[in-house]
Amino acid sequence: MKPSLIAAAFGLCSCVFRLTPELVAQSRPYTADQAQQADDEMVVLPTFTIESDTVDRYRAADALSSARVRTQLIETPSSISVIPRVFLEDVVPVRLYEAAKYIAGVQDARGNTFQDRVTIRGFESAGRLVNNFSDTGAHNIDESLIERVEISKGPNAILSPGGNPGGTINIVTKAPEFTAKHSITALVGQYDAQKVSIDTTAPLPDSDRFAYRVIAAYQDTRRYVSSEAKLRTKVIAPQFTWKISPTSELITRYDYLETITFREQFMIIDPEAVGTKAPAPAPGFNWRGTNGAPGWSNLAYQKHSFSLEFNTSFNQYLTMRLAGRFQRARETSEQAAIVVPGLADRYNPYTGIQTPNQTWGLVDPNLDHDEVLNPYVPTDSPYYDPTNIEVRATRNLGSYTNTYSLQNDWVLSVEVPYAKLQTVAGFAWANDKGVGLAGEGALAPLNLFDLASYDPNPTWGSALIADNESKATNWQLYLNQRVTFWEDRIALTGGVLRYDTDGKGRDKLVGGPWNGLAEAKDLFLGSVLVRITPSASVYYSHSTNATPTVVDSVPTWREGKQQEWGAKMEFFNRRLGVNIAYFEIRQTNVVTGNPEYYAGDLTQPPEILTDYGNHGTEFEVTGALTRNLSVVGSVTDLKMRDPRGRRVRSIADRLAGLMLNYHFDEGALKGLSLKLGGNYVGGRAGDLPSGEFTQLGVVRQTSFFVPSQTLLNAGASYEWGGFGVRLIVNNLADKKNYFSGAGGRFSGTGLFTATGRNIRGAFTVKF
Repeated sequence: MKPSLIAAAFGLCSCVFRLTPELVAQSRPYTADQAQQADDEMVVLPTFTIESDTVDRYRAADALSSARVRTQLIETPSSISVIPRVFLEDVVPVRLYEAAKYIAGVQDARGNTFQDRVTIRGFESAGRLVNNFSDTGAHNIDESLIERVEISKGPNAILSPGGNPGGTINIVTKAPEFTAKHSITALVGQYDAQKVSIDTTAPLPDSDRFAYRVIAAYQDTRRYVSSEAKLRTKVIAPQFTWKISPTSELITRYDYLETITFREQFMIIDPEAVGTKAPAPAPGFNWRGTNGAPGWSNLAYQKHSFSLEFNTSFNQYLTMRLAGRFQRARETSEQAAIVVPGLADRYNPYTGIQTPNQTWGLVDPNLDHDEVLNPYVPTDSPYYDPTNIEVRATRNLGSYTNTYSLQNDWVLSVEVPYAKLQTVAGFAWANDKGVGLAGEGALAPLNLFDLASYDPNPTWGSALIADNESKATNWQLYLNQRVTFWEDRIALTGGVLRYDTDGKGRDKLVGGPWNGLAEAKDLFLGSVLVRITPSASVYYSHSTNATPTVVDSVPTWREGKQQEWGAKMEFFNRRLGVNIAYFEIRQTNVVTGNPEYYAGDLTQPPEILTDYGNHGTEFEVTGALTRNLSVVGSVTDLKMRDPRGRRVRSIADRLAGLMLNYHFDEGALKGLSLKLGGNYVGGRAGDLPSGEFTQLGVVRQTSFFVPSQTLLNAGASYEWGGFGVRLIVNNLADKKNYFSGAGGRFSGTGLFTATGRNIRGAFTVKF
């Protein structure tokens, strides 16, 4: 944390607290005339905010992630899932996926120790929104800050015009409340535990206009793989709300997050595990333990965030939101990684099947291929030597990104003969600058059979291996129009967003020029929704997004397009919701190999741009099955293939999740809740083939597959007065010794071993 940032943060807090008594003294309670005037004008403030209350423990009936404004879920012509705070408290996630895995269309992604990575509708998401702002930094956000999580599926031209087309995670953080609430929670357990968090909110003394909230958390725990693998986090988040008038409020938030987490264990998959054979660690590697990865190999992130959000209602027709945010994300990671040979020459040219322990070459490399006179032949070449594995050390020398963001949204709601109109318009601006510096160090080769004598300390070099600089300015100007008629039974929506970007980067080591994209693009969405009954609707929607990218030094746009058909139903006075959706997604300008080039026509380019496609069906149910039984459940069936018809790395075709919570609200067991959940993830392709085609133009095949997995989780909680205790048991059956995810045959690609049973307990005191 730089001294200037510390001074700014403490200066702001000091200023607020010094001014608070004077502001309180000068700010009198609302008069009866003010309150009556607000009632007469029928002004409703939370157009851009949501209430913390839900219709059921596990179900919220509204969301912000449709078109930046609060909308009832049954009126949204797209799939939006909401994870409320109570569900997060029951799951106690270390990262968002542990709660989101019960939602339709969501599965795990590679690199699960950072960025809250998940895969939505087959596309890996490496980022998220926080209160509608794009969130920088590679850390996993701490659950103590979260009020709810909204998952908007598919491209959304208004909410998130950039990014992958699978969907967007929008985290709505906690805010100050005018009802005093104070709590301290301690989490203890086997792994991913040992955490203390404090959450206190209340109005300032003798004031109905000012409220504060302070959230703080500290965690120091071991990970499953080894006692040397640690996770350490710090969070401090003071917040302040000024209710300027009955129809206007200003919310100020400052967050500081610090995360240090063990990178990953060293691992190589057994070279004999090819095709449908279940993958296992190669000789010398173990399912559990670091396998020689040093304890100092960590990902280290620090993040400062300061935001202001002003909401106001001018009258019953017009409301406005003006918000700004500054973020400074810094990385000081030091990592160790094993170095393995490339796999490009380890594919059978005739079949496209990988042979990790064999290389292939022509009998006479100076002559052209002839199937009889000069064929390709294999040569034994072990993929690795367990007694002499090369290890590389790298460290991030204080890389950082500074991001400034501004958003302004307006909502006009009017009634005309035979119709109601809601117009949402606004703009967003963001400017970021980043610097990436990295060095490397030398480590002795690793002998897996003599780890006790291994020296894990690197000799760091003075030369840089990376010196990159980037800068970008983005403008977004949007208009979204919703028209409802026939007593709100039919709703038509159309939106357009102008996405103007000027982003560029350069490699200062090679002295190359700035390279990037400076263009504008128009994105669209449209939908029709029909309310068959007040509690049932059907819809169709079409939406797009686009991401600026560079392919072969040529700037271009990678577009996402989706069509979706769906139905939504609510039961039991909205306490239970059921959603069914069918979607088709296409992403353009994906780089792939050119089959004509690999078939022998060397006049053709080796790579071309093509499209990725995916389609699937989702079923999701959330809310109350009975007065005491709540549920979150989903089933997903999708089919995502690359342009060669191969399974896409780490993507399962079938998913299912179910969480049941039975809570007693009367009798001797009042305050007790029992929970049982489970998840199913289908088999997945384990790696990305090294190149599209063999020397003979044969499509290269996936080398191994991760088998399907089913895990059970259980828990219980009991609340009595101001005291609460929770029991969380993950992986109830203690299934272990398998790979929970993979992106390649060695660590560093998203290859992770499954976590065994983990028992944790949370103790909360409220006062």
